[in-house]
Amino acid sequence: KALLVTHGSPNPLPAGVEQCLGYAPSIGGTTNFDNGNRVDGLLKQILTGRPSIKKLGYQAQAARSDTLKIAAAGVGANELIAIDEDLQGVQRKKEADEIAMLRESARINCAAYAAVKKAIVPGATEIEVLAAGAQAALVAAGEWVQHNGDFQSGQLGGYARDRRIEAGELYIVDQWIVRRHYWSD
Repeated sequence: KALLVTHGSPNPLPAGVEQCLGYAPSIGGTTNFDNGNRVDGLLKQILTGRPSIKKLGYQAQAARSDTLKIAAAGVGANELIAIDEDLQGVQRKKEADEIAMLRESARINCAAYAAVKKAIVPGATEIEVLAAGAQAALVAAGEWVQHNGDFQSGQLGGYARDRRIEAGELYIVDQWIVRRHYWSD
């Protein structure tokens, strides 16, 4: 069974999660500077009284050394094993709910692209084109999504500038959407 320490508290718990403790990542819209310490404190709490285990798997790419020490001490583990390759295999496989999220992200990206296509006219600024796509993405999603990408006209790529589009120049848009951590490019 998995133990989960995260911001907020998912309801219902994800499949296989036995216990969850959540923390507030921000107060009044300002991100807490000590979220790592908050996670460590909850981890100490969640591991109290747990049976000992000999080996503890962790994701090296994302693990803090303090958090690993707390986890290992909390469960009495004497061996830490990086499981990044195993996790990458799991992350590559998409379940039906993840496929639905990716499709939704792609649908939103297509709506944004339709708006971007209409906004590309001589005299418009690259920022205006980006903003048209962002507005369409937000409306299509019905919630906050991240929208950005390469929006420079007359160039091979780069972030949007306050530069006007000139007639006859090539405008390659490579935009992306992130909705609930699912990316469409």
